[in-house]
Amino acid sequence: TWIPLLSLGHRARDEKLASLCLDETQLAVLDGMLENERMLVSGPAGSGKTLLAAEAARRYAAQGKRVLLLCFTRALATWLRAQLASSGIQVKTVSAHARELVEASRGPVEHNDSASFWRDLNLEACDLAPAGAFDVVVIDEAQDLTDEDWLFVDAVSRGARLWAFQDEAQCFWADRKVRAELFGARFRLPRSRRSPSAVQAFANRFIGVPHDEQALRDGLRQAVLGIVRCPNASAVPDKIGAEVDRLLSEGLTLADIAVVSLRGRDASSSIHKLEKVGRHSLVNADAPDMGERLVADSFLHWKGLERPAVIVTDVPEAGFSQRGVRMYIALTRALLVARVVAPKDRIDADPLFEGL
Repeated sequence: TWIPLLSLGHRARDEKLASLCLDETQLAVLDGMLENERMLVSGPAGSGKTLLAAEAARRYAAQGKRVLLLCFTRALATWLRAQLASSGIQVKTVSAHARELVEASRGPVEHNDSASFWRDLNLEACDLAPAGAFDVVVIDEAQDLTDEDWLFVDAVSRGARLWAFQDEAQCFWADRKVRAELFGARFRLPRSRRSPSAVQAFANRFIGVPHDEQALRDGLRQAVLGIVRCPNASAVPDKIGAEVDRLLSEGLTLADIAVVSLRGRDASSSIHKLEKVGRHSLVNADAPDMGERLVADSFLHWKGLERPAVIVTDVPEAGFSQRGVRMYIALTRALLVARVVAPKDRIDADPLFEGL
């Protein structure tokens, strides 16, 4: 009757192995995808969308098909490229593929990060995308693509199978939506299989959907979920460093831990602008060695990625733009445990932390 108490390190290794296995529902979706020319798969954070996207791409590439896997952020593209190395699959962001076509046509393009630049580049690339260049095009994080992105995807996928994966709850931009008319079949993954129930309940609380309040409170008692109140904003980096040390003492490695900012990547005071927290060096999520390092980055650049332990910080005040979506995306990156580290006045004034 004795049940061993496993360290976080042992549980992290078990969870990583389990996350690579498809369950019956996901296998059914995969079989359905292989039978449909154009399919849109929806599902909540942690339902296995990225795993399915990669596996579908891998299976077709193994048949000698020309496969293009597109996503929205460089961080996810970097991680997927490493996972699919030597498979023959081309993995890129939508904007990077568009830019490559334009530069192949007229030479180097001096770019900037303005929305108008990428809009015009995508529209120009639509006319340059050769029909039939790929047999299969797979889109991950499809909810983040702009209208011009979708015009480019439509051009790139002419004569090819097209499969896309989305989670409407993770859509940060209200004016963006999937072009549903491009897809003949649709399927919805029923549940999240990534985050512990307490972490998922807390994430759901922030986006205003039903959540298990008892699971949330149980998770706080069991330290699956933690809320760390700092005396002031300047104390946050050192508190995060202390949390990293606690997690390391429980058998995790730096590669098991993510620090996720709820601010944008360009915000000057964001945690991912620092070189260190405590005694630990930081890298961004698109760094080549991110798989072996402690990563700190914005919530948007963690989309599609996950780690056993997630430390959420740079928490904005109540009423901040898309605050609930920011927190939902950040929390649902966690496989085992999540911590929220913020100044105590920010937490105490926030109704979504009330009672916790």
